[in-house]
Amino acid sequence: MPRSSRNHKNIKLKDYSEQQLVKIREKVEDFERFVNLNALVLGILQVLSLEMQQLHF
Repeated sequence: MPRSSRNHKNIKLKDYSEQQLVKIREKVEDFERFVNLNALVLGILQVLSLEMQQLHF
């Protein structure tokens, strides 16, 4: 999928082909996975920092 402009004129999903819709869905799933993984890692780091603080001080 080629890079596209950030200023899209057409944001109606019904106007895209089925192949393009599959790629759009995959990209959205990738974004969701990335955000969820980062949230999980940040939570783990917060717990670790609290645990380490209690161990060392």
